[in-house]
Amino acid sequence: MAPHFSDPPHTPDSHTWIAFDPPQFVSDQAECTITVDTVQLMADKTYVRKLLLHTNSALETHSLVLKVQTAPVPVPIVQLPYLFWGLLLTGSGAMAWVTALAVAMAGAGLGVAVAASAAVSFGAAAGALATAGAEVGAATSVVAGLGAISAAAMLALVTGVSTVGGTLTAMGAGTGAVIGGLTGAGLGLVGEQLVERGFSHALAISIALLTALLGIGLGISLAPGYLSIQVGVALLLTGLPLAALVLQPLLRRTSLLVDHRRRERHLIQP
Repeated sequence: MAPHFSDPPHTPDSHTWIAFDPPQFVSDQAECTITVDTVQLMADKTYVRKLLLHTNSALETHSLVLKVQTAPVPVPIVQLPYLFWGLLLTGSGAMAWVTALAVAMAGAGLGVAVAASAAVSFGAAAGALATAGAEVGAATSVVAGLGAISAAAMLALVTGVSTVGGTLTAMGAGTGAVIGGLTGAGLGLVGEQLVERGFSHALAISIALLTALLGIGLGISLAPGYLSIQVGVALLLTGLPLAALVLQPLLRRTSLLVDHRRRERHLIQP
């Protein structure tokens, strides 16, 4: 190997990160394997070195140029589907705002009907997503449906609503069906997009559900007469975990990049 100003000191027969096998041969034609130890090299760089070949049949030294292109920094790039994520957040918030206004005008019975009907629509959305092969989206809609059932039961228990008028039931069922169908589809779409971008199934489901819950909380808080300490606490309980989950890939990537830059100071320059 010809000397290079970036390489550590070495002898002509040995090198820090380039090895030959065999180092010597006796024949007119021979195969030589060149092994490069890229662990000591910087990522995403091109290294150019010169190999010197001495023969007994001629005094002239032959040279060969060796180019080594190292791989990029092995740090995953994970991005959120911001468009679908924003649509889910604003869509769930708008639906919650409309529902809150309707409940304020028609009473808690409408809220029970909306939640119960939404649960059914979540189940239908889960079935459609499962049929289409969207397993993560289906699981997310199932969890949302269970949450809607729990909300309906809790609202009925707290308010003491046991029966709802026919007109009110029809209004609530229609509203809940639309809310459950659209939100279920949005949850499924965001969940599948997150998985396609490298998020784990559990993390994708958690981000999608927390996004919808945060949107619902924001929608309720913007409705007249609904802003309270309880709603504020609910927003914190959904917003903070969501922020942590969303920032997790970015923080991990930043940490890996910082660690790589720190190691680069001890690596061989191109």
